[in-house]
Amino acid sequence: MTQQTSDIDERRHYYRYPASELKVLIKSVRREDSSWVKGMIKSVDFSRYGIGMETEHCFSIGDHVSLVIRTDDSTLTEITGIICNRTKLDQGFRCGIRFHLGIKDDELDLLEEHISAVIH
Repeated sequence: MTQQTSDIDERRHYYRYPASELKVLIKSVRREDSSWVKGMIKSVDFSRYGIGMETEHCFSIGDHVSLVIRTDDSTLTEITGIICNRTKLDQGFRCGIRFHLGIKDDELDLLEEHISAVIH
């Protein structure tokens, strides 16, 4: 349990990049018949461990999701994650999504480097 707690605390120390330039497609992967969310999806920020976004869809905390993160020009990555928090907004919800913990550090380094280069 100590290892998990220190990993969570460590995540909070990584830089959060603004992510308004990113486009995100998202769907739940708990059900095979789920479809990609349509409508407003706004990326708020991301770090090497996850992404914050606003959407009209009310995902459940603990829901496993599939994400396609892209720019106008190209797809940057397809990745899975878990909804770790959700806040009700005036119009929709803000969700915090933690990328799947099975991803290796070198993959996270590459993802962070690639997306931060697009944003800056």
